Amino acid sequence: RTSSVPRLRSNSPLLRRARVPVPLRFGRATRCLGRARRERNGAMASQSFPVITRCAFGGLGKVSCDKTAKSVRRGSSQGGSRTAPRVNASSSHPTTLGGMRRMDDGTWDGALPPRCRVSKVAGKSPDTKPRRNSTVSEASRKLEAAVSLMSTEAYHCEDIATEETHEAPDFSWTPTGFIPDHENNIIAHLFGGGAACQAEASAEGNQSSQVLFGSDGDEKSDDDDAAEAAALIAVFESDKPNQEIVTAETTMQQTDVTKEIAPKRSLALSRYKDGTQHGPSTSSEDCEDSEKKEEMEKVVPKMSAEEVVSKPKKKKLSGVPIIFVTSEVAPYSKTGGLGDVCGALPKALAAKGNAVVVVSPLYEEFAGVAPTDFSCQVSLGHETHTIRYWRQHKHGVTYLFVQHISLQRGGGGKIYGDAEGPYSDNAFRFALLSLSAIEAPLCVPWGELFFGGGVVGAATKKNFTFTSAPVFVANDWHAALTPVFLTARYQSVARSALQNRLDWAPEGSCEAIARATCVTIVHNLFHLGIFPADLYRSLHLPELHGKEWFPSLRWRWGPGRGESMNFLKAGLALSSAAVLVSPTYAKETQTKLLGCGMDGVLRSVGNFGSDADFGVMNGVMSGNLIGVVNGVDLQEWNPGTDTHLAQCYSADLAPGETFTNASTGKTVFDVMAGKAANKASLQRELGLREDPFVPLIGFIGRLDSQKGVDVLLDVVPRLVELGAQVVLLGSGDPGLENGLRQIEMNFPGNAVGWVGFSVPVSHRITSAIDILAMPSRFEPCGLNQLYALRYGTLPVAHKTGGLKDTVTPDVGFPFAPCNRDALCVAMEHAVWTYRNDQPKWQKMRLRAMRKDLGWDVAADKYERLLKRVAAPAPHALNHESLRESNPALAQIRASEDTSSEWKDAEKRAEKTRIRASNAPDRDTREAETTTSEGEDSWARKVQETLKNLLRI
Repeated sequence: RTSSVPRLRSNSPLLRRARVPVPLRFGRATRCLGRARRERNGAMASQSFPVITRCAFGGLGKVSCDKTAKSVRRGSSQGGSRTAPRVNASSSHPTTLGGMRRMDDGTWDGALPPRCRVSKVAGKSPDTKPRRNSTVSEASRKLEAAVSLMSTEAYHCEDIATEETHEAPDFSWTPTGFIPDHENNIIAHLFGGGAACQAEASAEGNQSSQVLFGSDGDEKSDDDDAAEAAALIAVFESDKPNQEIVTAETTMQQTDVTKEIAPKRSLALSRYKDGTQHGPSTSSEDCEDSEKKEEMEKVVPKMSAEEVVSKPKKKKLSGVPIIFVTSEVAPYSKTGGLGDVCGALPKALAAKGNAVVVVSPLYEEFAGVAPTDFSCQVSLGHETHTIRYWRQHKHGVTYLFVQHISLQRGGGGKIYGDAEGPYSDNAFRFALLSLSAIEAPLCVPWGELFFGGGVVGAATKKNFTFTSAPVFVANDWHAALTPVFLTARYQSVARSALQNRLDWAPEGSCEAIARATCVTIVHNLFHLGIFPADLYRSLHLPELHGKEWFPSLRWRWGPGRGESMNFLKAGLALSSAAVLVSPTYAKETQTKLLGCGMDGVLRSVGNFGSDADFGVMNGVMSGNLIGVVNGVDLQEWNPGTDTHLAQCYSADLAPGETFTNASTGKTVFDVMAGKAANKASLQRELGLREDPFVPLIGFIGRLDSQKGVDVLLDVVPRLVELGAQVVLLGSGDPGLENGLRQIEMNFPGNAVGWVGFSVPVSHRITSAIDILAMPSRFEPCGLNQLYALRYGTLPVAHKTGGLKDTVTPDVGFPFAPCNRDALCVAMEHAVWTYRNDQPKWQKMRLRAMRKDLGWDVAADKYERLLKRVAAPAPHALNHESLRESNPALAQIRASEDTSSEWKDAEKRAEKTRIRASNAPDRDTREAETTTSEGEDSWARKVQETLKNLLRI
């Protein structure tokens, strides 16, 4: 029993006369009245019923017949038969109908359907008999007689010759008498009455009857059973199955002389949504009387296909509001993998229907980025600063740039420092970035913020439902103060910082920030963001009633070395969850070997605040610390469309096949031909000896100890001895840069060291080389090996972090440990396979190129995490879209009391502050050194004491 569908009583007239199951099918909906079975959605009728015909539950509607037909419905000796009208409804062909069973020869046998009541429009027929006196055999005979008429070609509406015009019966359905009045409310709601259609039929002078399921108190005609059975069968056998009818009306009249159906006049056509016509069609020329012609045109106006098919409703959009905060975003600003991830991941999340914004500094004027009229003022560094926003909306993502004089020092290598080292005010610069990201949804209307603004943005905002409160995504230490400021400066003092803005802030934005959560992504744990503790006061964090926020930022290096602030530690401690860029790296960082002193902090994030080491179970129980491998921008890194290459190629082409790319106009070759052409082009460009059979080995990346460049430089002489050529591209450590220059001088024609970085050159090297060297000592994820796989280049990589997750033996050559000997063995294996086992090499190459390296898989994991940590959306956030769809509900939501919103936010912030204050605040590397020194001193004292005792 449901509240929306009334239950049929056991003594209902309908069920009392039909104790056997009566399956009634319309399209996909099925209802068995005998067992009172409902569909999964609990509905009593399908939504695929005809719109105008309204023939419900068996398609029984008004049936046009003559008075003389009632004398032959029980098989009277007068002869003749009762013809069944055309009943149009969307249906399928069952094996049972109204208690009747369909025989193998196509006839029907068994009990009759539930009794019907005949509501006469013009008078009642006096010749009626009790229904209960009929028998099954009598029902079979009269049913067979009715079906035999329908089986002839003359009684199908689509085959009737329109020699004469005929009247159309009104199939409008009235629920009166179907079930008792108190059970009739849902039926009356679904299907309106037929009073208007009855009046129209009376005006035509027809004597029509309306066949409906009746109640006990109504006078019944025994001869109505044949008409009822014929009407039921007409629904299931005469119609075009599984088609939704837009309009369907016909009229049949039985003559007194022949007792046969003759067409009189067609008032309407049966039209389906596919544009086809079904049923009798009589043009205006067939009407002899001009008045009848005009009357027919009034009843049936000419309809176009657009008028017949109703316009579909506009699809409602919904998603999570996500705000990325990052110091780099490609293609605007980039120094490494951080910019690539923040340029591709937001687009993948936006493609899944979420509303995404990326907030980044405006280091310089970028192409396509325009200033907006929105700005904000923030207090930082004992001063008030004005921030202006610049914006560009593309690929479904809004790129919002923060303009301030301290941030505009140039892009590229000038983002974090200059030749003299890192900027001294980096703490202030990136704290300003975090504050500006939180202020953006409070100052910029959300139609402008998430959907690009203008008419399109406003319309999208009205049609969009935010499924949760905003989720801020802080990337690395540069944005790690975002959860700190969000919790301390906004949520912990919500009544003063947010409630006071209700009058002028965008609708629902204050309540949204009060519920906002944050997730921190660690791309490289090697950079923590350590700054002096005396800068704490410049952050303007509230300290009310002795509640201090410094413990969440405190970082200790060991006894006697004082305290400092660790931005990344504070961001992790105050976030709802943390993500590292590969599963293996997430496990490695929770150990002292690769945790960079932060292993205790990471374990506390994943182990409900405890820094205890549970081994393989670290982070598993809570799910708040996960690892997700990055993806590749498949449009930018596509060997079939890459404009930087000398020759495009594709893994989908067999050897010798080519095709012309319509978008670029270039010819695309198979993998072997394309790689060979790119290798020859690169050898000529870099001055290497041209040889299509020599193995070409390359390196692309930052020159520092993390990347293991020093190990690779030691192996280069051995590679030249093996007959290979080496190409190295990168910049960074001055000593390693000199090493690249020295290699090129020692092996001219076989080795090239390019100091610097160029995106086009990196694309050409990736496509031309056969082997990519990645001897990183530790690698959070790594992107170059993913680019290499995409271009059919096999990596030789150290089994660590993301390299271990992506470079497997079927597509590369992993090795361990990271030293000269292990790298030499792996390189020798790769060179031998290239020269002596080309079939295996080609299989590995094609397998690598066909791997799913896009962002879809990673975006799914991020989306699940963001939805899990997100708080429910406040009602005010969706008030505009709700006002469009349900004004009454929107009015109720607007009148609700939200005074408790701010107190709840302050309570949540206080719990978060206490949890962050208890997070580990000591570098585990210093603690380990101190402990080992203490243990050694204690052991020496014990040894000296024992020696003294032995002497005595």
